[in-house]
Amino acid sequence: MPTTGAYLVDPRLQPVICMAYANAPAGGLHALPEFFAGDTERSGLLFTNDVLPVKVRDWWGFGIATYVGVGKNNVA
Repeated sequence: MPTTGAYLVDPRLQPVICMAYANAPAGGLHALPEFFAGDTERSGLLFTNDVLPVKVRDWWGFGIATYVGVGKNNVA
């Protein structure tokens, strides 16, 4: 049975994973998330008692910044 190993290096040596915020210019600082309130009569609530109809949207993404420091090894 083949074994597989994958690794990431220490992020202090080589930053590999990058995270960015879509609401911020150039993906830098964390911008405020979007807040939506469904407190109108036409918002389609099924229950109206004891309800706090709020939606919070925060757009962010992450990915591999560079492939230096990422590896995989298949051993047969």
